[in-house]
Amino acid sequence: MARKLMRSIAGWGGAQPRLQPEVWPVVTPSFTVPAGAEIFTIGSCFARNIERNLQTLGFNIPTADASMPDEEWGDDNNQFLNRFTPQSMWQEVHQAAVMYEKGGFDRDLVQKYAIEHEDKWIDIEFPNYVPVTPDRFFERREYLYAINKRIFEAGCVTITLGLIESWQDTETGLYLNSTPRGRPMLGLGERFKPILTEFSEAYRLVDETVATIKRLNPDVKILMTTSPVPLTRTFTEQDVITANSHAKSVLRAVSGEICAKHDDVDYFPAYESVVLTKSWDVWEGDMLHPTKAFIAKIVERLAEHYFNEADAAWTLYHKSFVQALDGSFDDAFASINEALEQDPDNLEMLRHAAGVAKGVRNTEALLSYVERVVAIDPKPADLTMLAATKARVGDLEGAGDVYKRIVDMLPTNGAVRLQYARHLMRCGDNELAERHIEYALEHNPNYYPLLLDYAKLALARGANEAAIERSRRALIVTPPQRADICHLMIGQAHLALGNLDEARRVAFGDEISGENTSRILERLRRQLSALDETAEAQPEPETELQSEPEPEPAPPA
Repeated sequence: MARKLMRSIAGWGGAQPRLQPEVWPVVTPSFTVPAGAEIFTIGSCFARNIERNLQTLGFNIPTADASMPDEEWGDDNNQFLNRFTPQSMWQEVHQAAVMYEKGGFDRDLVQKYAIEHEDKWIDIEFPNYVPVTPDRFFERREYLYAINKRIFEAGCVTITLGLIESWQDTETGLYLNSTPRGRPMLGLGERFKPILTEFSEAYRLVDETVATIKRLNPDVKILMTTSPVPLTRTFTEQDVITANSHAKSVLRAVSGEICAKHDDVDYFPAYESVVLTKSWDVWEGDMLHPTKAFIAKIVERLAEHYFNEADAAWTLYHKSFVQALDGSFDDAFASINEALEQDPDNLEMLRHAAGVAKGVRNTEALLSYVERVVAIDPKPADLTMLAATKARVGDLEGAGDVYKRIVDMLPTNGAVRLQYARHLMRCGDNELAERHIEYALEHNPNYYPLLLDYAKLALARGANEAAIERSRRALIVTPPQRADICHLMIGQAHLALGNLDEARRVAFGDEISGENTSRILERLRRQLSALDETAEAQPEPETELQSEPEPEPAPPA
């Protein structure tokens, strides 16, 4: 480090410009990463955010597009790759290294990570612990190895340390990736034990992890960070605030020692920027995760120091990405247009530009961007946006043509047919819309949005008995939070049929007590109240008064 710079940052008295309003420590890189390099990220959700930002700079991130089916992993993203502790990171790298040196995937090596549950297996390294078939276990493991072996081929590896509270399987000695949960895992009693990792053990595990990566990938550059995301819950007897402070202190110290020991291993102070900034605005509402906008600023500085050879267009794209996350859509719009002048056919940039155009409410620009995307790569999602945008600008015929194109591509997809049916309803063609929904229901009989619209169509054309039947069918599969939509249609159909008692039971409940306060049903309650008021205002019908009949005269004595 230059002596003049060293003098300027060595004393706390001169730190104020780097502490207010946000904390940005001086960074002194020992290396840079060339443009287009492959970057592998290891760590928790903070690592996932870093990789998304690096993608916008044009780097190849092998972990970014990984995914699992919804039934195995609820989030539609790559969070299943999260590794939180030094143990789980070491274990992941070690097993990948063994298979890499052997020359391929090894079923025997990975099978020890399986716990049998009935006729299925649970993988202790997949955090949600969903049981899968043995075949699926190996298929998923092979997919994971195909991703992880890229550690030994990447130009740069980022390692984000997160937690020191770990769990170990006492029967195998292997480490879980997160707290055991779910009935199958909790049913195993004392098999899993908690471990509070000491500094020496954390250091040993991270040191071995880094050494393994560098042994098999000698030219790799490694960036160490400590995750600012706090511990959600502690299994110690400490206050979670104290436990979290201890954990982060251990991991921050480990990071510093590892960087001091190894060449081409640097520490980047993302943790310091987040936790030392004296504003709650850098945190999401859950107070656990830094905002995406602040993370984007961190990666902007990371790129400035370590990835300064990034392509100019990609740099402008990331600048626009940061500005959009910060809500500065006008600036983001200007930046992405500047980027597209240099790289006009870049699909990722064009898709981002479309999102920014929506942010600045520039429908003309939005339509132009989406048309350019579709001309290059006509995917259903982009075609759907094109159809919706055409409808927004009043080109209903053009929107219909695009919807037809999507339906031709995905003829049995219930969501696609529903979108087209709703467009037809907006155009007044309820009959054709109903036919499309009926066709879609043949292939998607339990897709509740289809069933809801199917009932609405019956109600709209006065087929009230059919509306009741269809609404009851929808009620079986509709989530509880949407159930009152079905109830509303049933009540309205009964109202139209003159079945006022049935309508009241739907609107107020069986006791007609007024305790049902659903806002959705308020409309039906108002309709019934209006009818009741009208009935009360009507005068009683007049009837003729009949006089008492004259008594008959008494018969003569």
